[in-house]
Amino acid sequence: MSRPVCAVVLNYNGWGDTLECLDSLFACQDPELKVIVCDNGSTDGSLERIRAWARGEHVLTRPVDSPLASQPAYARFPIPHRLFRRGESELKQWSEPLLIIENNANLGFAGGCNPALRLLMEREDIAYVWLLNNDTAVAPGSPANLARHMETHPRMSLLGSVVLEYDKPGQVQALGGGRLRAWCAAAGALGQGEPWPRLGRAPLPTLDYIAGCAIFLKRETLRQLGAMDEAFFLYYEDVDWSLRARRLGPLDCCRDSLVYHKEGRSIGSSSRPADKERSRLSDYHSFKSRLIFGRKHYPWFLPLVALSFIAVAALRLRRGQWDRLGLIARALFGGALPAKQTSALDQKNAASASP
Repeated sequence: MSRPVCAVVLNYNGWGDTLECLDSLFACQDPELKVIVCDNGSTDGSLERIRAWARGEHVLTRPVDSPLASQPAYARFPIPHRLFRRGESELKQWSEPLLIIENNANLGFAGGCNPALRLLMEREDIAYVWLLNNDTAVAPGSPANLARHMETHPRMSLLGSVVLEYDKPGQVQALGGGRLRAWCAAAGALGQGEPWPRLGRAPLPTLDYIAGCAIFLKRETLRQLGAMDEAFFLYYEDVDWSLRARRLGPLDCCRDSLVYHKEGRSIGSSSRPADKERSRLSDYHSFKSRLIFGRKHYPWFLPLVALSFIAVAALRLRRGQWDRLGLIARALFGGALPAKQTSALDQKNAASASP
């Protein structure tokens, strides 16, 4: 049975990670696989680097610490590709395996991916859509295994993968997704920190959401679900999307699809409790998106959501991060993060994106 899959990858000043993700996708050797890269106005030469890689002019060497280091890199170049600039024309069809959409601005995660999602809603020759973070690498066979799992579980709306730590591939980051604590609008990954594959085939509890770094769904489900909510610039767009999808069918995890995730390496967005540092931009959007999510889905719990920030503030103070109190206040009362802070972080992202 034909299982045409199109992966959607968002890039923002992260061409090094994006190339590793693309390499792992095309190395799956799936002749029906297509990939769309949406670029959010990168300033680090990402578009040129990605196109040079597709032409075979940029040789990618797998990092020695890559969990796929023993796997051969993709070597069948050139990869036919097409560049589409939003606003210049209207794109209905394309035949190339790789499509690059130039968004011309940083639209956030939802806003950056939505042009590709809306485009795929109209592609009747695409059966499945796979939304992937650019800082992921996928194990061989993953696209086909996801499609096969969806065929044997047709009631499922969204499907997740076994997400493993890129730097510690024997450690689980999320078994498909996680659970939601509605009273404080906080999401927690299922199986985080547990060893893999010791968890193996043990039954999983019901998933409340699918981790946004790897979301797989049918094109028909995408048409019913609609695009992601662009009110979420960063974080919680996956939880919001999942809650909407649960009205269409349950969520599940495919254990035959392994995705290795660097977990926000370039912006310091790791949510693991052991991490002592988060970037200011990560902190700000984490607070802001939780409030947006709580207001949208659980408005009666908003006072508790706001009170839960006190615990977060206490933790930041204990670490000596006095400046984070201002971030919490800005998130609570609708203030924007100063431009000089976001631009400084963007420069950091660009510098850390190169391998």
